[in-house]
Amino acid sequence: AAWAPQLQAALRGRLALSLRWGEALPAVSRERQWPEGFAAADVVLFHLVTPLRAADLRWLEAVPPSQPLWLLVQPEAPCDPAVLASELASQWPGAAADRLLPWDGSPEALATSLQPLARWLVAEGPSLRRATPLRRIEALHRRWQADLERLRRQRLVQLQQRTQWMVAAGVFAAPLPSLDLLVLAAANGLMLQEMARLWGCPWSAEQLKAAAMELGKASLLLGVVEWSSQALLAAARLHGATWVVGGAIQALSAAYLTRVVSHAMADVLALSAGVEAPDLERIKREAPLLVARAAEAEKLDWSRFLQQGFAWISQQLGPASSPSLAAPSLPPAV
Repeated sequence: AAWAPQLQAALRGRLALSLRWGEALPAVSRERQWPEGFAAADVVLFHLVTPLRAADLRWLEAVPPSQPLWLLVQPEAPCDPAVLASELASQWPGAAADRLLPWDGSPEALATSLQPLARWLVAEGPSLRRATPLRRIEALHRRWQADLERLRRQRLVQLQQRTQWMVAAGVFAAPLPSLDLLVLAAANGLMLQEMARLWGCPWSAEQLKAAAMELGKASLLLGVVEWSSQALLAAARLHGATWVVGGAIQALSAAYLTRVVSHAMADVLALSAGVEAPDLERIKREAPLLVARAAEAEKLDWSRFLQQGFAWISQQLGPASSPSLAAPSLPPAV
């Protein structure tokens, strides 16, 4: 703060300049969240002492989107500015050479080092004052969208829980070939329509079904059904196979496929906000990646799904069989 007069003198221009002093950013932080005051500033001047530390790099990578940032770089030893810029760019790609201000650390040289920033403020000052409110509104919009997406995903979990056992019940009562399993799991109209309402999607029932079928086909090609069936058989061998009767394996595989496809469908709807009709060709191209991500995410909850599945099968077989079909407590590693 003792340098405030020198900074104001060096950066003085046609527009009034308000300097806000920030605290030193912590070296250890879980979230790497920049203080709110930085987002409210038209431009941030970050004092960086090289060599670049890992903590500095993490903070620079966490700079809010579109936030104008200049680096006042103080090298540990004298070096050529071009070499300094090249070194920083190799460590942090976001380092713009025209926004690096080399400084030797002496108060007398501060004004000279800040001259490029002073000229930039004179030229860009009016537009900065207009851009900052818009940038902050966009940031607020992103936060709201993220909060809304979290609420949607929470509601999706309830839809998955309800629909997967409806699908499993249908397959358990009448076991079907694997392709029909796919149709039953991927094209559950009620779930798809509720998901469309949840994401504000105007697609028709047929359009939703077509998009879900592309994801279901990708799930089949990626072996989601085979993987879940093999994992269920392995669990049965480990914990007793008396519950594996009739269409139990197919039923639980169909339930798990429903989870994967609905997860991938939620990603499609989130990426298609405002689109009046599905781009089936694009969905077909992106389906393998979306399904792979969804399957990986759902695998994290596999042990819990198995416990729910064992309990559900026990209920289907009736109370008379429940003593020998009790759902075991599975370790997370299964």
